[in-house]
Amino acid sequence: MELEELKNLPVHTISEDNCILFMWVTFPMLQEGLDVIKAWGFRYRTLGFSWIKKNSDSTTFIGTGYYTRANCEVCLISTKGTVASLVKDHSIPSVVTTETKDHSEKPHKVRELIVKLLGDLPRIELFARHKIVGWDQWGNEVPDVKPLELFG
Repeated sequence: MELEELKNLPVHTISEDNCILFMWVTFPMLQEGLDVIKAWGFRYRTLGFSWIKKNSDSTTFIGTGYYTRANCEVCLISTKGTVASLVKDHSIPSVVTTETKDHSEKPHKVRELIVKLLGDLPRIELFARHKIVGWDQWGNEVPDVKPLELFG
């Protein structure tokens, strides 16, 4: 999707007044990610997770890069409303080291950590690739989920 299309997704129609957004961004697209966060009505707060990528043989994954070779991908935390009471566990580490899977696929471990952090709250994964128990999904890569179904 183009940046303006992303910014115009009606995320406000599926998000609570008091909620937390976790958004994956790559460093070359950091400003664009921050722009989307703002357009969706959230306020950037901090780093949620820093994913250190490994190959299947446990060596460090080395991607491409404009200046240095990329390895780390980050998931930002943004909030809407009052959310301090939503955090259930303050022991969650921000660094996650796992193998890469399919192109752009995010580590399942982060989903587990989000649930541990916030408890069993309603949650949705936008642009999901797989059905995950306990999560709603939206996207055109998940079987039986229509791309705009949840946005009406």
